[in-house]
Amino acid sequence: MEEIRLKFGNNIRKFRKLKNLSIESLAEKSNLNPKYLGSVERAESNISFDNIINLSKALDIEPSELFIFNENINLDLYYLILNLKKENIEHILELLKLINNDSEQNLHLYKEMIKLIQENLKL
Repeated sequence: MEEIRLKFGNNIRKFRKLKNLSIESLAEKSNLNPKYLGSVERAESNISFDNIINLSKALDIEPSELFIFNENINLDLYYLILNLKKENIEHILELLKLINNDSEQNLHLYKEMIKLIQENLKL
């Protein structure tokens, strides 16, 4: 049971950081005590269903997203994909098709380009 609380708390922290929220600001938005919220993130306290709903509303996510425990899923990428507009998804799919059929040398070049874009956008 503790392992699930740890994973759940880590997900709250990840989503909170993705939204650039401090514990205090998330606690205020979700009507929770900041110390209590911190203890939930650290898996030191249990959380009620009502508080899970309040947190998910404050984070602007579905409650079920707090229960995604697959270590193979990068929550940053997951959240980014969820917030993409349809036309952006179509462009990304076309790029992925091109990259998939390209050489290793060009893949390295693409990675370097992505790093530059991230630095410029401060992602």
